[in-house]
Order: sequence, then structure tokens, then C-alpha cells
Amino acid sequence: MFGTTDRSVVEDKCRQEGIRFEWRPGGGLRLTGESPAVTVHPTQGTAAWFNHLQVFHIGSGPAEYKRIYRFRGGLRPWFLWRFSQAMVALKCWFGRSENHTLHCTYADGEEIPDADIEHVRDVIWDNMVVFPWKPGDVVAIDNFSVSHGRLPYKGPRQIVVSWS
Repeated sequence: MFGTTDRSVVEDKCRQEGIRFEWRPGGGLRLTGESPAVTVHPTQGTAAWFNHLQVFHIGSGPAEYKRIYRFRGGLRPWFLWRFSQAMVALKCWFGRSENHTLHCTYADGEEIPDADIEHVRDVIWDNMVVFPWKPGDVVAIDNFSVSHGRLPYKGPRQIVVSWS
């Protein structure tokens, strides 16, 4: 993630980005970042959802696979939904939330109710636009205006991405 094994470089990058870091026993690294759920669009001045709750919460995998299964059907999405659901249940049963690899809470550390997170996911999926890519397609995305992602696919594909 940081392109180095030098702890001082990692710590400097974290400080520059406003990310709290904690070196764990055995060399593990815990990163904690805070961001508001909504921010102001830099050019439009309107309120914009600019948050990764639906991606970085521990329950995101099962929640996405469930929606993919309902959207497309099929044995593979069903299996991935149920398998990831079981794995998350085990992680939650045996570990504290602050030790999960990916997890979102309120800024004070309090758990966000599942119903609230599901509502956010439902709003995203209810407003999703799906289109098939064709060779030569180009898309420009304003991250403050729309979310983006991809559904599982089969076959080769090459996508070139530039962030600016």
C-alpha cells in the first residue's frame, strides 16, 4: 500500500494524509481514518456523499454478493454470498471490531447499525446504472457526483485508469 517497508516513511505518509497509525505486535499496522459522510462538491457547492462506508465495512462483501445474486442469479454469486456471510460471522464472533481488516464505525468508535448501512447500500443499488463496455469506450467520473464500481465479469479485459 505504501510501497515501502520503512516504518518512518509509512508514518510520514500517514501524517501527511491525516491517517492515525498504530504498529501492532508482530509487525502489523492498524490504520484509522475519519471522514464525514457528506462533503461539499468542490465546484458545484452542493452536498455530496463522499464516503467509503459501503465498501470498507466488514459486512460489505456479503452485502454486495447478495445484491449481485439477486441482480444476476447463478450458483457462484449465491455461494460467494453465503460463504462470505459465514466468514464475517466467524470474524465477528471471534474478534473485536477494532481488529477487523476493514471496518467502519462512527467517529467515536460506536458501531453503525446494520439497518443504516443496508439503507445506504439500497440507495446505491436503487440508483445504479449498468451498461456493457465496448472496445474503445471512455468514461470520465466525477467522484463527488457519482459512485462507481463494477459487477463480476467473465473473460479478458483491460482497463486503463487515470486519477486526477
